[in-house]
Amino acid sequence: MEGERNRVPSAFTRDGRHLVFDSFQATGLGRDVFLLPLAAPRDPRVLVSGPFASFHGNVSPDGRWLAYVSDESGQLVVYVRPFPDGEGRFQVSPGFGTEPRFSPDGRELIYRSGDVLYAVAVEPGRAFKAGRPQRLFDRVATGALASTYGMSPDGKRFFTFREPEGSRGTSSVALDLGFLRRLEGGTSPLR
Repeated sequence: MEGERNRVPSAFTRDGRHLVFDSFQATGLGRDVFLLPLAAPRDPRVLVSGPFASFHGNVSPDGRWLAYVSDESGQLVVYVRPFPDGEGRFQVSPGFGTEPRFSPDGRELIYRSGDVLYAVAVEPGRAFKAGRPQRLFDRVATGALASTYGMSPDGKRFFTFREPEGSRGTSSVALDLGFLRRLEGGTSPLR
């Protein structure tokens, strides 16, 4: 695939056979969402493309829907469309939204707007039906293309970095890039 740099993975399909990722378009101006089979032949398939940026793709647990973010309206908005293809597109976030993820049972779509997480009730089935966004909690870490939250497998807990209440300071996270090398080289205290 041309322009192999800056590919950002966002999700696996529930069966673990495909990876959803986004990458810069050949012009370098927008981003497209792709589906990559993890078995040979590993030819990526375009899921969402256009003269705009689309990213953060996430497939519903039943494999019928793809949630993603696009700036085609002039701001980042969460949309849902049939997966892997089909007609129709539904706007889920009324305004700014990013990082959409379906709950493990597929009955909610969670997204972040600024530092607030929202949940939207979703009716599973052939037709996509979504309720109104409900505020879950605030002070969620923010980031560009990096994931800033995750859900437990049962969908009852969220994992994220949160700012202390009343704090709007800068936070930092240390990333140890040498951990795997030390682990493989036998210098880890875990061996």
